[in-house]
Amino acid sequence: MTATTETQTFRAIWPIVNNEASGATNDELLQLALADLPAVAQRHRVKIDGQPRGYITEAAKIPGSGGSGHVVVIEAPAIRAPHRAYWRPTS
Repeated sequence: MTATTETQTFRAIWPIVNNEASGATNDELLQLALADLPAVAQRHRVKIDGQPRGYITEAAKIPGSGGSGHVVVIEAPAIRAPHRAYWRPTS
């Protein structure tokens, strides 16, 4: 019998805290979020397993992101990362 790996969609959200004209462009914000995605996924114990897609939307449309006018959302197929042991076996 072979083990199967279930793929799910991992969603990471970054609030946009500076909506002023002098701030980063939408494309720059998306690129920053994409660059940060592997670290965020690792903290949540998942491994990105496909092409991510990103968009910017109103924070009110995303549960849990209140207080910010807009957010960057990156979604990607992901699988659960293997369990990491935080102890060393005694020999």
